[in-house]
Parts: sequence; C-alpha cells; structure tokens
Amino acid sequence: MPPDEFPVLVEKNVPTRTRDGVILRSDVYRPVIEGRYPVLLGRTHYGKQAWGDWIAPHDTVRQRYVVVINDMRGQFASEGEFDPFVTDTDDSYDVVEWCAAQPWSDGKVGMFGSSSGGFVQLLAAMSQPPHLVAIAPMQSWSSFGRGNVYDPGGGYTMLQWWALLQANIDPEHRLGEGRAGYPALRVAAARAEHEISRWYRHLPLADFPPLPREVAPWYHRWVDHADDDDYWAALDASAHYQRIRTPALHLVGWFDRFSVGTLRNYTGILERGATPAARAHAKLVIGPWPHGVPVRTTSGDRHFGPAASVDARALVLRWYDHWLKGIDTGMLDEPGVRLYVLGEDVWRDEPQWPPARARYTPYYLRSGGRANTRAGDGRLSTEPPGREPADSYLYDPADPTPSVADRMARPDGPTDQGGIEDREDVLVFSTPPLERDVEVTGPVVARLWASSGAPDTDWAVKLCDVYPDGYVLRLSDGMIRARYRQSQSRPVALEPGRVEEYVIEMLPTSNLFRRGHRIRVEVASASFPAFDRNTNTGNPLGADHAGVPAVQLIHHNAERPSHVVLPVVPR
Repeated sequence: MPPDEFPVLVEKNVPTRTRDGVILRSDVYRPVIEGRYPVLLGRTHYGKQAWGDWIAPHDTVRQRYVVVINDMRGQFASEGEFDPFVTDTDDSYDVVEWCAAQPWSDGKVGMFGSSSGGFVQLLAAMSQPPHLVAIAPMQSWSSFGRGNVYDPGGGYTMLQWWALLQANIDPEHRLGEGRAGYPALRVAAARAEHEISRWYRHLPLADFPPLPREVAPWYHRWVDHADDDDYWAALDASAHYQRIRTPALHLVGWFDRFSVGTLRNYTGILERGATPAARAHAKLVIGPWPHGVPVRTTSGDRHFGPAASVDARALVLRWYDHWLKGIDTGMLDEPGVRLYVLGEDVWRDEPQWPPARARYTPYYLRSGGRANTRAGDGRLSTEPPGREPADSYLYDPADPTPSVADRMARPDGPTDQGGIEDREDVLVFSTPPLERDVEVTGPVVARLWASSGAPDTDWAVKLCDVYPDGYVLRLSDGMIRARYRQSQSRPVALEPGRVEEYVIEMLPTSNLFRRGHRIRVEVASASFPAFDRNTNTGNPLGADHAGVPAVQLIHHNAERPSHVVLPVVPR
C-alpha cells in the first residue's frame, strides 16, 4: 500500500501506570492495519499535542512505525508532582516496557527527542529497560545540575526557569488544569512572559515573585542547591555511562550551550558504554545551529546557506530503520562524526572527536595594560609574554556585561559582539589580520591568572572571529564562578587581591578563520542574562538584594601567562 494511503489511528491520553501507581498518559499514533510494529517513543514536559511535530507522527506511522508521545509526570495529562527528571529514570523504564508489551508492538523500542527529550533518553538508557534497542538524544546535556540548571563553571542559567514555564502559556495546552496548583502556575507563566526583562534583573533569586515556592518548589530546590552536591548526583549521566547498553545518535549545534554536554555524552559512551554496540556504533552530527531542532539555516544574525540544514526526522528514521527494522541503511559504515566547518561553510566527516591531528596551541593575552574596549591596546599572540602590566576594569553587578548587545535578548546563535566591546568592563585581545587561513576545530579552554577585590566573582571569556568589515562573530564562550575554582561541590572564598589561576571550559567549535580576519578573545565578569550576575559578596546564591562593585585584574606576564588553548587543525 502506498504510504499516502496508509491509514493511521490516533489514540489520545492512553494511560500507563508506573511502579508507584502514578498514571502517565500518552498519545499513540499507530497503523490501522493490524500487526506488530517497532515503536518510537518521545517523552516531554512541554505538552504532547505539539511537541512532536518535527517527527511528523502521521508520516512516520506510514513508514511502518508506532509513535508514542508521553507527557512526563506532573505535566499536562499525566498525574503526579512535576519535579524535572527526579523520577524519570524509573518512569522512562516503565513507559518503554509498557510500549514493548502492547499488542501493536513488535517488542523493539527506540526513543527520540531534543533538549529535555534528549536527556530523558539518557536516563532511560541508564535504567536498562530490556526492550530499549537504541536512542537518539539531540541537543542534550550530560548533567542536569552542572550542565543545565548551572553552567559547568558554576553560574546559574537564567534562561532555565523561563523555558520550564513556556509550556504553560499556550492556551491550547490546558489538559493539566485539574491539577492542584496548575492555575497558579499559568498565572505565573503569563506574568513572567509580560515582564521578562524585569524578572531577569530581580534580586534576590531566592525570593522570585513569578515562581513562589508553593507554585514551583523545583525552582527553589535548584537555588538551594547551588553547589554540585548529592542532590544532583542521580541526574548526572556522565557518572553512569557504564550503565548505557544502547547505541546512540547524537546531534547538536555549535551555538547551543549544550554542545559541551552532548560531546561529553558521545565520547563518554564510546569509552565506557556497557556493550560493544554502545561503544562501537555511536554517531555524532554537529551543525551551525543554536538550541532547537535544526530546521532552519539562519542562526542568530548569520545565514549559513541551504547546506546548513539537516532533515532531523530523516536522520532519526534512517538510524531506526537499521536498529529497529534491520535494514542496511549504510549508516554504520560511515565515519562516526559529521561536522560543519564554520567560515568555510562545508560539512566534513571525521573518524573521531576531537580530530586527532589538531595541535593545541596557546594564544596569549598581551597588552600594555590598557586592553579595555576594542579601541584598547590588547593583543593576542602565539608568542608568550614577558614583563607586562596587568589589565584592570571595574565590574558592577548593577550594570553587568550583557550576553549580547541587546542586553535582554536571548543569546541565541552567533551574534555581533561589536557593541559589547565598547564597554570599559570588557578586555579585548586580537591578533593582527591573519596572513593565512587558520582552522580551529575541537575543544577550547581558557587559562586565566586573575585577581579580584571581592570574596567571589565571575570570569567570562569569549572567542570571536573578526571580519574585515568589523563584524565580530561570537564562536565560543565559557565562564567560571570563582568560589568553584577548586571544586564545583566545595566552594572556597577568594582572598581579595590574591592572584590565582582559573581554568575555563568553553564551547567547542569548528571555524576557519579566513586570511584577513582576526582571532579575538574577550574577558569580562558577566554574561547576563545567559547567567546570573555574581553579586561579588560571597553570600549564598539567591540571598543578596544587591551587589557590590569590584576591581578586577587579568595578569599576563612570564610567570602568569593568561591564554586560550585553540585546537588548530593543519591545512
């Protein structure tokens, strides 16, 4: 029967009872024609009605699959208390096994989904349900604590609370209204939507009007656990790769904050997965996208051309045609990594990540002590410094350095940093115009020697490509909260004025810096509102109503050679 004539049956709010008696509900899309089919399962807290649009459930059923989209616990049609991911290891096991036991199932289950729908796949794989054959986590993190709610460097991710409210704004998604507290949550969501700039700036974080404790206890638990303590341990997939038995297809964008976690998941399962299939058959696709399913070729204020898009649905179905149907799609014969080289704007296959031929090259921060703004004397050089004065600036939490020039905009994709570089609280270090092309592909790390007049502060670093016309393309960034310089679980206050070394993991990248372009590094003490601004007091997160300014020094001399390490790929 031709696919366009293949009849599809849709069953709404089909119940599944978990091991602790909670009812989770799913929409099931399946063939009308009786038979047993492989199952593709997606689990979401954003509402199953529209969340799976990109997988095109009706069209996917016509490819002889059953598609199940499940509301996670406490969201929309599902019962229970919403506490993101706390019960989803067990819940995912139960839903997978329920799918496998249905009369329309052939017993083989794969999962799909991005962001939280990707992370829940990792939790499912960690629980080892017998009928989960493979996973395809897109744009996900490796740890919910240090990787989503908090940056790996320790800063609180300001956008996270807003993302979890968005699902409650759509007036068509009203299935959860019978739950206790749901009307209040909708009011909070609507209030936050209309006053988003105000709430980004609100202090203290522990007293947050859009999310009172009785409406969103999960938010307050996050703020109460600012350290990487035992509260987060069960939600750290990177500590449990040895439990993952299933091969995984990973997809992420260079401009996605979760690229660090996705790449860690890819390499971690390759090295420590529980089965030969998990270790040998992982796939990774990295493109020029921000967070979200890659259905567009524009990212931030850049257009990468028609080749930049990927048909995520076709990729996932090709993956599952192999693992669930036994069709030789040729996918396992292809190199493990497919990446998009920015600047050159081409796709390239690699046998591994990071490329083994990359040469990790220090680019040193240099100046005569006045690197403030792009008009300053900051230089970036492969030659180490000698005797040079430190650069200084005043960081004021009342006016934090913005993530993008429009300070309240989401830092979504590559954006021109030019306006930010006119601020006195931004140090700018640039190479001269390049005499030849330089490719940088791999992880990026900054090593700063710095001191502050405060007992706690932040250091934020960006890597940029400066075009001949002055456009400044943000490629990579990273931050570290000073109290976590020794350990993310055991904060240690600063001794004001004492110089210490900071190692900052930045977003990975692949970029061809063209001849005539310049490589640039920015250093500041905030990237707001991507992360909360450090109040500089050393008090617990969420306690302060206001911050205090501090004088910051970045040192670069023979004894303290601040630099970034770039993975230069020979050409």
